[in-house]
Amino acid sequence: MTREPGSDLFERIRFRGRPVANPESVVVDGNVRFTVLTPRLLRLEWSETGAFEDRGSYAFPTRYAAAPPFAVTREGGVLVVDTGALTLRYVQDSGRFTEENLSIRFEFDGRTVTWVPGMPNAGNLRGTRRTLDGCEGDAALDEGLLSREGWSLFDDSGSVLFDPEDGWVTAPREHDVQDWYFFAYGHDYKDALAEYARFGGSLPLIPRYVLGAWWSRYWAYSDQDLKDLVGEFEHHDIPLDVLVVDMDWHTPHSWTGYTWNRELFPDPPAFLRWVHDKGLRVTLNLHPAEGIQSFEEIYPSFARVMGLDPGSGETVPFRITDKRFVKHYFELLHHPMEDDGVDFWWMDWQQGETSEMRGLDPLPWINHLHYADSTRRGQRPMVYSRWGGLGNHRYQPGFSG
Repeated sequence: MTREPGSDLFERIRFRGRPVANPESVVVDGNVRFTVLTPRLLRLEWSETGAFEDRGSYAFPTRYAAAPPFAVTREGGVLVVDTGALTLRYVQDSGRFTEENLSIRFEFDGRTVTWVPGMPNAGNLRGTRRTLDGCEGDAALDEGLLSREGWSLFDDSGSVLFDPEDGWVTAPREHDVQDWYFFAYGHDYKDALAEYARFGGSLPLIPRYVLGAWWSRYWAYSDQDLKDLVGEFEHHDIPLDVLVVDMDWHTPHSWTGYTWNRELFPDPPAFLRWVHDKGLRVTLNLHPAEGIQSFEEIYPSFARVMGLDPGSGETVPFRITDKRFVKHYFELLHHPMEDDGVDFWWMDWQQGETSEMRGLDPLPWINHLHYADSTRRGQRPMVYSRWGGLGNHRYQPGFSG
């Protein structure tokens, strides 16, 4: 049996999980479906078509778990789901979730809390921030999973989804849906995070060298400058583990670049060997959004495999949902430099939250692809990138500068 070209790559980078919930955990009633993931974590779905979603999402690649005990009753036109830790009530056949037809009650801190849609969560402890670019002083943070109010709600309605056949990203649903996850963990914050990790994926063990000292400065260093810098660390007996080479490693024609600046790095493979001989690791800065432009050394080869005439000088656009582009993006651009000695990539994505696919923010998908592809070298995988939203804890470490 012959293997499709690039099949090893696509098997490596496919999105994985167990997205179909345990049937014993599911309650369907007309156009709503409730899934009891744990006694304190519910999935709440309303669909205008009555068709429910079993494909995985970035935040919830897995929904399968042993079914916890719970009771379901229907009383006077009201559906009641009681897990022992919380009680959900929904007015049957009443349409979209609103404060009039849906409530969840639970005991917390000696009192009864009744949540309804639209309720503010003033005590939410917040999460992180994608970027600090342009921030001066306080900056708004996304809501997180932990709250002094004892509950939190995550809205997954507009998320992209992943094809179970090949693990590839697909656009969000076109019909009107509500797809929410309700957490009611009180102040059991560790339990909340641990139980989310059962469905969102575990936090990976990072390479040991990541915990060491890094040198990073936005400066047009040459290879000799960096050698002198390392010499200063050695002279003063200061530990150093990672050299970060900012965007001046590549030619200065564009924010995006894949061709070494030979004025600063006349022999890149020799420089990378020297870095490793010193017991250091090296990462290069990336801004891939502008695609592969005609000034790149790799441009003629890349243009041809993408079906373009190299003589046209036409830029190969960055299309991170196009399998053909992704194959050559890794195999022609990144793998050769990794084989020369680049240890990992600093994915410095600052180019927005839209892409050629409806609903796809490129950053979280890029993070997944680069992290998964880095497993090819038989080492602990990593990508150094920005926060891509709930689920990005799977791809470490991160930064927000």
